[in-house]
Amino acid sequence: LYCTTLDNLKYDSECHNAHLSKLMDSEIVYIKNRKSYDELCSLREKAKLFLRSDKRYKRVDELIEKAKISFADACLYDDIGRIRVSVCDIMLSLSDAIMIYHGKYFKRGIKRMSEELLQFSLDNTFYENMRRISQSNDINELRLLARENILYIEDFIWALEYQPIVEKERDEVPNLNFEVLKINNICDNTHFSDCGIPDKYTKMFGKTKTSF
Repeated sequence: LYCTTLDNLKYDSECHNAHLSKLMDSEIVYIKNRKSYDELCSLREKAKLFLRSDKRYKRVDELIEKAKISFADACLYDDIGRIRVSVCDIMLSLSDAIMIYHGKYFKRGIKRMSEELLQFSLDNTFYENMRRISQSNDINELRLLARENILYIEDFIWALEYQPIVEKERDEVPNLNFEVLKINNICDNTHFSDCGIPDKYTKMFGKTKTSF
């Protein structure tokens, strides 16, 4: 049984986190009038549209930044209890970021988050770090594991964002060997056009030497 206000549901519909099941999946709803019920339906549709739109990527960036702020808090204090709270906030923010990036939300609650994350191609080290965090009472270990997971998820999402762009460019230029894009092995501080690569295919890499 979940009791809340429409204001809270309005906040949920903005997808500040990925725990939206109470908004999206409640099948029996006790509500005071038809107008409020219609507004609930409208909020559900708003959340669905948000998760399908490019706006969700900005929310992902915000969640990763939130994780970094929590990490700074974990490094600022030496109280194990406070550090554990901060590290927990980090893992929640990272998990939310993964879900929202893929346009999804958690449906089984916080205790089963790791099970739902298995649908994505995350490295086993990420899950192992989560397990170790839940069992650790060592300040330095908690900070180290949290830092590793922040950096991993940031790289994971970066790869998802930019790999399709590179693949698209390869499709558009079928005769251009991908190795040519390793500009640092071909051009040394020169303009891309000097290497015989049209600017239209190299804008994403800038106009000077780029390392990969």
